[in-house]
Amino acid sequence: MGTGARAVDRLLKDVVDRACAINEDDGYAYRVARIALFGSALGKNPRPSDVDLAVTLSRRRRFPNITAKVFWPQTEVLLALRRRSRGLSLSEGDTPTRLRAESKIIFENTTDRRRNKR
Repeated sequence: MGTGARAVDRLLKDVVDRACAINEDDGYAYRVARIALFGSALGKNPRPSDVDLAVTLSRRRRFPNITAKVFWPQTEVLLALRRRSRGLSLSEGDTPTRLRAESKIIFENTTDRRRNKR
């Protein structure tokens, strides 16, 4: 495993750890439902400066007005996921499908599924 691959693995582990922390914190309006890795980081020679992740969020609570609903809650979660990581590019969860790009799910929230089955 090359240095680039190790750097990518470390970056992905950090993002998954942050996703878990976000999902455990009821202060966030959204949960991280899924994160998929796509783009050049899936190749044989990943570059740690170019890691593309498609993030799908699920709503945790309702908001009093349209401005609060539209702008801040999702942005808050994405900022917490990115946490100043320069090499990280976050996009909407369906981006790999729209681009017909290969992807690999690196995180999926199973908590919501368990709640819905009750």
